[in-house]
Parts: sequence; structure tokens; C-alpha cells
Amino acid sequence: MRLFITLALAVWFAMHTRRGTGGTSAPGKKNSQVSGSVDASSSVELAQVKTGELGVKGRPTGPFARFPLSPTEAASLPQDARAWRRRDIPRIHEADQVRKDAAPGIRKALDDAVAEFLARSPDQAYTGGREKQLNGWIEQRDAATRRKHELQDLAKEGPLSEQQKKDLAEAKEEEGKLSKLIENAPPRLNGLEIHAIFERNINNRGAEILGPHAENYQLRAEAPYHIGGRGQHPENAPADLKMVYQRPDLVLERMSDGTAQYTAHTYDVKTGKAGITPEWEQKVERNARGLFQPEELRPTAQDRAELARMGKEIAAHANGRRVAP
Repeated sequence: MRLFITLALAVWFAMHTRRGTGGTSAPGKKNSQVSGSVDASSSVELAQVKTGELGVKGRPTGPFARFPLSPTEAASLPQDARAWRRRDIPRIHEADQVRKDAAPGIRKALDDAVAEFLARSPDQAYTGGREKQLNGWIEQRDAATRRKHELQDLAKEGPLSEQQKKDLAEAKEEEGKLSKLIENAPPRLNGLEIHAIFERNINNRGAEILGPHAENYQLRAEAPYHIGGRGQHPENAPADLKMVYQRPDLVLERMSDGTAQYTAHTYDVKTGKAGITPEWEQKVERNARGLFQPEELRPTAQDRAELARMGKEIAAHANGRRVAP
């Protein structure tokens, strides 16, 4: 019975969302989207995820709206606009100017993050969790190498037992796997390190980047969202909602009295070859409900070439490194 009620509520909510019946807040009251972009309870949110009611299918060309747009309205909106409700049309016009004014500062925050990373030496490229992860792999690889050498030395003294032969084969296999892992790790770890520096830059420069818009908008890096909008960090989320979390690298939010009213725009930093996938874009649009198609931020072509070069240097340094027993 509880499942039936949950699904019934989800269908009712989805039907009303498609009709664009969501209204504006009453005078003197906070916007109903203050805690997110979709007004729904946890159980209804989960049901909507399972029934796929809130997915944006494909990558629309031209302004997307969940209600009929007049020719004048369609012509006035940017090509990447996302109008979830009719009240979003004036919001889109306002936010479009804000994102255009903020674009140079955001670009510089990314360029500076890449430049800071490229200025590091290969043995000091990573910090925090990235450094710990790489060092852990090196230690495991070196432990496997030591086991291999010990067994090879025993083999020089006489035949190995069947168990020792098995241990030697496993040590060689583990050493090879970890060496390959270390060799292939830099592109991903480079990206994670640049993301961390970019996040720090945004936190330090957000108001400066927004300039006069900082009174009504904020930039927030690594912002977690669930199906109901802005939420907790996934580690602190209810178990049944962890699967619906998304965390854009950067979001632009409309503020009121220090509280986020709605998400104006979402950004994703890409340092490798892969771009934004349709699946990721659909989930972010469903969860964050930004007013524009998610925007991809990339280092310059020259910086990408330098990152590839540095990645090879880091891999060579790490595979030539040995941790003392």
C-alpha cells in the first residue's frame, strides 16, 4: 500500500510538472525551491528516479521548455536555455547576463589552476588523497617486487615448493598490474588535482568573479545535488538516495537573504579527451535544474599538451621510485 501511494504521488507530481503548474511564492514567503529545484519528499523523489519521470531525453537543439513557448519567447531565449516552468523565462534572461559577465573570471580560475599544477615537479605533483593514493600503489608494487626477489633468490639455492612457485607467479603478476596502474594513473590524478586547485580558486575569488552580481548570486564548487535539488554531501545522505546524487564541478546559484533560491547554471571541468556524456547531462539537469545546458570548461589546447607531457614525466618518475623496506 505504501508503495502504491508513493508511485501515485510521483505520477501526480510528474503530470503537474509537465503542465507547468508550479507557481511563484506568495509575497513575504521564501521561494518553495529554497532547498532545491524540485518540490518533493524523499520517497517521491526516489519513485520519480525509478519511473524516469524527470529525465530530459537527448540533447535538445534550441531552447528547451516543459510548456509551449510562443515564437517571441523562443526567439528571446539563448539556444541552450532550459525553461522548466514559465517563471524561469525572466530568470533565464537575468542569469544569462550574469554568466556572461562571470565567464572571464571563471576561465582565469581554471587557467591559473592548470598553471599552478604544471609548475610543480613530478615528485610533488599531487596533494591530499591523490598523493596518498599514488604512494599507496607504489608501496604495494614495491612490496610485490621484494617478494619476487626473495623467492627468486631462494630458487637459486634449490627447487621451490609448489606453494613458493605459486607465490612467485602471484608476486610477478601483482608487480606488473601495479606498474601498469601507476603508468596509467597520471591523466586521472592530474584532472583530480586540477579540480582541487580550481575549487580553491573559486572559493577564494567567487565574489570577485561575480563583481556587482555577487549581491544576488554565488559560485559554488563541487556542489552535491539529489533528485530534489541541493542536498547533503553523498557520504551523509540517506542510503536509499545515494544513487541519485550528482556533483557538478561548479554551479551558479541565485541567492536571497543568504539562501540559494535556485540553480542558474552548471559547469563541468574536463581535462582529458572525454567530454560531457548525455547520461551525466541528463542526471545533472534532472537534479540541479539549471536554467541552461551544462557548460563544459576545458584547459587550452596548449595546456592540454603540457598536461600530457607532465603525465608521462610523473609516470616515469613514479615507476622509477622505490620505497625503502
